[in-house]
Amino acid sequence: MATLVGAKAFGYDFTNKEIALINLNFNADDGIRAIVNSSSPTFLTSSKGEAKFRFICYYSVESHMKQKGVNAFPFQCFGPKASTDSYGFPNLSISAANRTGIAKFYYKLDIEIRLIQKVDNTKAKIAVKMVLTPFKNSSVIPMDKIDVEVESEVLANDLFLEGFTANADEIKEGTLLWAVDKAADKLTKIMVQK
Repeated sequence: MATLVGAKAFGYDFTNKEIALINLNFNADDGIRAIVNSSSPTFLTSSKGEAKFRFICYYSVESHMKQKGVNAFPFQCFGPKASTDSYGFPNLSISAANRTGIAKFYYKLDIEIRLIQKVDNTKAKIAVKMVLTPFKNSSVIPMDKIDVEVESEVLANDLFLEGFTANADEIKEGTLLWAVDKAADKLTKIMVQK
């Protein structure tokens, strides 16, 4: 069960607009990391696992953008013009992004995943919060912020990471990826006013 906790309305439609990521801020709290470690003890022990964790959460947003008609550029679109964080995501100021002229719009994305409470040994209630801050390519002032938070009850067992640790044909209800996907869907619906 997923519950939309909050969503802030936005007055711009990004359908058919070019938009590129300039910064990803990602945080999974200690409670989430504990469930990840009990589900798959080796998943986050390497920088490769941590990078995959971040990428799949980010890609959920990018793929929903594309499904809804937003021309979302891949996060590597800046090539050598961009400084990157230790996981390969762009780490640009809006001024630096504007100088590249890559897209008509740029955005910063914040993803926060936190444990609200452990229901029992097999289930947990979590919150996925996403904040997208868009910029026009000629401005350093944010257009606004799109802010959503979705609470979901998920499985707190070995199925928690399904879709992260192995390829899955479809997203299974009750997994972490299912909760992230619900938040990404809500976020991108606001972006295209649907």
